[in-house]
Amino acid sequence: MGIPTDILDFVLRWRAKGRQYELNKLTDCFDGFFTAFVLYNLLYDLVCVRNESEYSYRGDEERATKVRRSSSGQR
Repeated sequence: MGIPTDILDFVLRWRAKGRQYELNKLTDCFDGFFTAFVLYNLLYDLVCVRNESEYSYRGDEERATKVRRSSSGQR
């Protein structure tokens, strides 16, 4: 199952954006965190949508915590 081109482009653009921040400045630390947060939300939501039978979680908190744990082998 491949990732659609538009989503892959989005992820790559936001990853590049996140690498541009100088993490010795507080404003850049916040912007870098927000960039990573956006990507994290997109990716766990994509996992749930594309594997609904395995990840039938509905709430954002449940998706964010349970998908991450199960994809890394933790329970």
